[in-house]
Amino acid sequence: METVDWKSLLLNLQYYTPILDGAVWINGLYSVVTSDNIGLFAKRGNAFFNEKYGSVGLFVDPTPSFRIGAEGQWTRQQMTDNSVRVNRRAQLTFVYMFL
Repeated sequence: METVDWKSLLLNLQYYTPILDGAVWINGLYSVVTSDNIGLFAKRGNAFFNEKYGSVGLFVDPTPSFRIGAEGQWTRQQMTDNSVRVNRRAQLTFVYMFL
């Protein structure tokens, strides 16, 4: 029995601005995940051995119970056949907290 060995790094930063007493904030996230031995277990091209992920977001709390946000995200995966897959996306968030 053997294991797939993974190494990971995660960096997450948040900054609450002085605008509206901290109701406007930004965040950034970056992560890296790598495996040196996944090729022993996966078919060629069916698994990634290196992935990088990043996101940046801006959020506003106009009231204590309502949040609006916009975020951009990016993912890059290097597959076991050395092909590269990249994904870019955006997200809008509207949250109402009624409790």
